[in-house]
Amino acid sequence: MTRDTCGYSFIQTSASLPAPEMQAIWPETAGLCLVCSEFTWQGVDVAANQDFDEERGESDLETFQMEIDKESGKWSIRTNNDKFWTLKTGGNSGLQATGSQSASPDAQFEIHWLGRQIAFQASNGRFVATKLNGQLAATADEISDACKFTFKLVNRPLLVLRGPHGFVAVGKGERLECHHADYGIFEMINNDGAYQLKGQDGKFWKMEGENNVAMSSEGGTDFLIELREHSKFCIRAPNDKYLRGEQNGQFRATGTEVNKETLWEY
Repeated sequence: MTRDTCGYSFIQTSASLPAPEMQAIWPETAGLCLVCSEFTWQGVDVAANQDFDEERGESDLETFQMEIDKESGKWSIRTNNDKFWTLKTGGNSGLQATGSQSASPDAQFEIHWLGRQIAFQASNGRFVATKLNGQLAATADEISDACKFTFKLVNRPLLVLRGPHGFVAVGKGERLECHHADYGIFEMINNDGAYQLKGQDGKFWKMEGENNVAMSSEGGTDFLIELREHSKFCIRAPNDKYLRGEQNGQFRATGTEVNKETLWEY
């Protein structure tokens, strides 16, 4: 399976280029996430800290689709009934799951990445916080514990990563490299807001000397995922640096900013 830079995909069975009728659009899907402060529920009013039934587990009520606006870089949060989180104008600045337009300023939020947690900043400039009654409202001037939510990416159990120099795959000496023509497949395992990544051979990504990442059978390293663009995220290592791809294939935790070398298409 090959995908070109225009987003067209084809299955190549011969050396010749595919005819137009053999090409197809490869659909891209937005990130589905679980956002919880304890757990977030949907309704007309968006609320948190509801009692969670472990036997029931995670449901559509706690799962949201995050969609980025390419111009503003802000995010809209779509519910399972196809409505968006929206800042209620006037009154108590509460959040309601009633919006129908993701481009509406009141339905767009800036996301602040806080390690294993995130915070939402609404169009009024204030941060979304959990009130004592569980309702969410954009009333906080600063990020407090009441403004922090756990983020879990739930629709990417298997991961293929591509950067500007190629795919991420295992190279020499079990080290990960980022300039391969063939992709590696890795399983994402959530660990309380962080992720461990496991290869098909059962080995895990693990930090080693000189900030390299290698496959290890002795347990893995917890990495943090930060959604930054449509179908692209950054991976933050325990040294607080981003995994950065270099033209020579090096894949190391040396990045200090979000740019094309630290953004990974997934």
